[in-house]
Amino acid sequence: MQADELATTTVEVLGARLPAIADGDAALGDLYDLVRGRLVRDGREAAFTAYATNPDNNALVQDLLRHAAETDAAFAAALLDAVDRAQLTAPAPPGSSSVSMRNVSGTITAAGRDITTNNEKKTTIYTGGLVLLAAAAIVAVLVFVAAYRGAF
Repeated sequence: MQADELATTTVEVLGARLPAIADGDAALGDLYDLVRGRLVRDGREAAFTAYATNPDNNALVQDLLRHAAETDAAFAAALLDAVDRAQLTAPAPPGSSSVSMRNVSGTITAAGRDITTNNEKKTTIYTGGLVLLAAAAIVAVLVFVAAYRGAF
């Protein structure tokens, strides 16, 4: 993974799941600690704090991580490992599947289930017409009874 792609993936994974750190997601916590530690070490704690407060504002942190990954191979490797582990613990969005493979050789067979949607038909019955029909039937019966009594 190139440094730019690694930085982009890092801020996306981390930003989308910051609340999960409080829920005890260890892999995400490791990624958080790695990114925060690197930015603090580089004197950029304020940039990380701003990002953690508003993950949509990630351009500066992304640029700092890209630069760090380009200049420090050990950090890039640690970051890639932390991102991969955090992605493995991420819940998949409903109705989607994701597979990530690196350094795979040989034959791969994958099987899964069809993605289906709920196609239940819902029927709404409006009873206003039934009430009117019942009232008309009662009136017709009363008119018939009154006419029948009058004939005999």
